[in-house]
Amino acid sequence: DVQRCFYDPENGNLYVKGAEEKLPNILNLNELFRINHQIEAGSADAHLETDEEFEINGGPFPFHAIYGTDDAKRPAYMDFYRKKKEIGYWYRIDGIKEFFENDLDENNKTSLYNYIFLKNHYSAEANPNFLPFIKYLIQLNNIRKIYIVGYTTDYCVKAAVESFMKINNGNGLEFQLYLVEDAITGIDEETSREVIKKAEKKGVKIIKTQDIIDKF
Repeated sequence: DVQRCFYDPENGNLYVKGAEEKLPNILNLNELFRINHQIEAGSADAHLETDEEFEINGGPFPFHAIYGTDDAKRPAYMDFYRKKKEIGYWYRIDGIKEFFENDLDENNKTSLYNYIFLKNHYSAEANPNFLPFIKYLIQLNNIRKIYIVGYTTDYCVKAAVESFMKINNGNGLEFQLYLVEDAITGIDEETSREVIKKAEKKGVKIIKTQDIIDKF
């Protein structure tokens, strides 16, 4: 998730200390992948005030990223040159191949859009389309490397790592998962460090933004 609620120190409803310092790295990678025709997909909180995550409803978090508000917006630059296509969590899409058939570039790859999976929980799997769509994108585009960035390390990023490890386990898909440590930020520093350590022990490679830039 790369949304104003997390990285805006003045107006973010769930501001994470230091998140704005990581934003330039995220934007640099966004631009790098776009100009090199790499596939980009992400998740975004799209909450309703009745969601169980909120403190008023018995959850751990304050109101944040209410769908349609400024608090839920991604940085405008991320979707300026390559438009975003939002995929909602309140319906299941049948016919995955048909969904993407008009999105293919001249190389038959889905590089024309940023695919954003909306969700009302910190795990992208709250969107019923996430796992089947991501599996399809990986297969269609023959993806061998996946880089994870965003907020927050101890919730959404952790869940994303777990989801991709699940996809990579027994599905006939072979890809290396990377966690870009200078393009993520957590709410709790100690918990976030543990997330990174555990991910590395499970085969996730820890990498920095410049390491990726140097490879292109």
